[in-house]
Amino acid sequence: MCSRVLFVTERFPPAPGGVAASAARIIENLWKSGVELEVHTMDGVVSPERLVPNSTGDQYDLDTFDYLAVEEFHPEETRRSPGDRGGEGAGVVRIFRYGLGAKKTVSVLSDDEDYRAYHFIRDRARRFRPRIIHAHFLDPGGYLAVLLGRDLGIPVLVVARGNDIDRYPFLPGRLERLRLTIERADVVAAVSRDLAGRIEAWFGRKAEVVPNGIEVPRRLPRRRRNVIPTIGFLGEARYKKGIDRLLETFAEVNRVRPCRLMIIGEVRKADRGYFERFVGRNAALCRNLVKTGMISDKERIKEYVRNCDLMIFPSRSDGLPNAVLESMAWGVPVLATAVGGIPEVIEEGETGFLITPERWEVLPKRILEILAKPAEARKIALRARESIRRRFPPEEEVNGYRKIYARLLARDSYF
Repeated sequence: MCSRVLFVTERFPPAPGGVAASAARIIENLWKSGVELEVHTMDGVVSPERLVPNSTGDQYDLDTFDYLAVEEFHPEETRRSPGDRGGEGAGVVRIFRYGLGAKKTVSVLSDDEDYRAYHFIRDRARRFRPRIIHAHFLDPGGYLAVLLGRDLGIPVLVVARGNDIDRYPFLPGRLERLRLTIERADVVAAVSRDLAGRIEAWFGRKAEVVPNGIEVPRRLPRRRRNVIPTIGFLGEARYKKGIDRLLETFAEVNRVRPCRLMIIGEVRKADRGYFERFVGRNAALCRNLVKTGMISDKERIKEYVRNCDLMIFPSRSDGLPNAVLESMAWGVPVLATAVGGIPEVIEEGETGFLITPERWEVLPKRILEILAKPAEARKIALRARESIRRRFPPEEEVNGYRKIYARLLARDSYF
């Protein structure tokens, strides 16, 4: 099956977060499997310049957006010339990244910005002539994709990933958009059974489950021996991910046993005030707090994670977090709250450690218990690594989407 897919995502690297990271992974693996793709993202994470490389040969009305960037994404380890795969432009994936308001993010688009994005994507779809539209997040990408699919007669797959179900139904004006998206999409998928269950319970629509796929490295770099234990957090630290719980737990643990906290990532802008106040109140304690900032190099991220004695994820809500899967795949013990799809990944005491979300205050005690038994924690980490290898291989993720594409294409003839 040869597919041409228009892929719409809320975020794409270098934007932070799991949605961006998973979009890049899925696009790369679909491309490797022979799918031709064009990607649209509204995250605006580039310099605010009006950038359209002359080499594209396309002309755009640059007044439509604050800026427009047309990029070429070269999937890792597969940098071939277009002729290697047949078809003009097949050797790279084109990314259309546009800004829709200097101080806004894609999650708070205005009606006018939705309108402009829709017409730009429709114009590109008429040129690219996709056979399928794949929306990586329900709103705004899924919402725009469903309208576009109905307009042009193209089948649409929308995929729920976490916040779009955890949070968006409770925001003013978003529920009806979600309802239309879920009702009108040709196929609805979700990354966890938990999300799929809530989609069916709230919207009456069955969703297929296509879990995230994580590559487990054959060999792991040697860990350095820490002078004091290091607990780590991977990702964008924010309220949803429990940044307040993370910092308070760090302080509580240090009252009993000195340890280091490593935040491998950045603190979301909205939560930086809280973070800075905590650091200001706890200057001596925070000499053992390390924040790396955003890192794009996967090997560096892996090295930081590997040098932690325990990874903790005190989320209030979650989908199927890449950071949890990656930490497990990289052989580090994981302690997380049992929310969203996390209990579908971690079996308490067998492949990791869980606390119930309403009992998060026991987090310091659990950390101290785990740190007191490092040999047992390492055994659990090895079992977790093998579990990720067996249950969440990247090829299963891409095969899940390709099977959906095949069914959609078999239903009717489009274009």
